[in-house]
Amino acid sequence: MLDENDFNFGEEIENCEELIEMAYEAFKDDSSQGYLKEDEFIEPVGFLSERLDRFTEMDGYKGPYFLHNATGWNSCISKIFKSDLGITPHETALFLKTDNPHDIALRLTNDLECGLSYREKSHKKHEWALKGVSHLGMPGFLNSDAFLHRHRDDFCDFRSKNFGPGRRVLMEVAFLYQ
Repeated sequence: MLDENDFNFGEEIENCEELIEMAYEAFKDDSSQGYLKEDEFIEPVGFLSERLDRFTEMDGYKGPYFLHNATGWNSCISKIFKSDLGITPHETALFLKTDNPHDIALRLTNDLECGLSYREKSHKKHEWALKGVSHLGMPGFLNSDAFLHRHRDDFCDFRSKNFGPGRRVLMEVAFLYQ
């Protein structure tokens, strides 16, 4: 996850391709600061803009996995929250309306503490969701170090701070090796 406020200073770009290029350049600058080995590179495979509410699938590699069939910002976040984090549709709808993860964090913490998450075998998803809440408030999105050091299929947050809703972008990338 990126935010236009980190790389697009004051310009309201309506052209999705231009926005993708700016986001990718910002992401490359952040992610290649000594973290990628000589034979590694990253390639964007999917892009979703909250402000434009538009998904773009890039050519190349195999296409997006997590953003596959994304139809808009809210539907994509809802899908991630439900399938990957075990967050209920009601909690997701409230989060999308308020951008406040408090209710989600409270319920997940309670479910973990009372053992319900373990009985339902959803404890790993719930623990994962809480890690994102403690970072910049987006459940399930870890800080950028997780991506840069682990090279796993994680949801990571590259924003410098939580600017709030409106200008966030999701960019799915593939790690490729030469």
